[in-house]
Amino acid sequence: MDFFLQSLLGLAMDRSWTDTTTDMNIMSVACDLCAIFDHFPPSNEVRQQNIFWHQVRSIMSTITNLIGQATLQGLSPIRPPILQYLSCHAAAMEAHGFNQADLPVINAETAETTFHAIVMAPVNKWWSDAAALEQDPDAMKWEYMLNLHRDDALWCIIKGIYQQSCGQEVPSQSPSRILHSLSNGIERALSDVKQAIGSIQADIKKTSAALASLLSNGPGSELDTLI
Repeated sequence: MDFFLQSLLGLAMDRSWTDTTTDMNIMSVACDLCAIFDHFPPSNEVRQQNIFWHQVRSIMSTITNLIGQATLQGLSPIRPPILQYLSCHAAAMEAHGFNQADLPVINAETAETTFHAIVMAPVNKWWSDAAALEQDPDAMKWEYMLNLHRDDALWCIIKGIYQQSCGQEVPSQSPSRILHSLSNGIERALSDVKQAIGSIQADIKKTSAALASLLSNGPGSELDTLI
């Protein structure tokens, strides 16, 4: 069963509309990340920096899982440079700091206006007031949510994929947790496949060694027994 958003232009456009909507969400996140790092607290504001990094990790986890799920659906989601850069360097940046000039840039004003106007709800620009964020007792519990403007159709798609892959109803969880569960399920499946391949390879090696040993002894009772 295919899980695609319903396009207003008809069934034939469902796949394209899902691809486009996914790309818009990804691009919107890329714009937000650029804005977040533009407002990143100085190194002497340790708690504020910890909060910002917590938010960035949550955003990256959700959007990376969304990209992975879209790829498994046969789509080709965009991968903005800022996402690729953070995937490779975020851990080092958090541990050792970073130079703002090293980060990829986006024409965030134009992109934000375009993508948020089409599919995204108005953004809570928490990064613009780090002092207020520091006073939030739940700041370190914050979790990124896919934030669609008109409805929760993309979220329904994610729930449908989860139910089909897990064979059970969706628990009361946020989209990011469902995406994380799907990602873990994929990783477990890949691990099981690798183990099965390893077991088969071991059996083949063992059988080949036994046959080689029998054949090296020439025709005899052991070979006759095998035949």
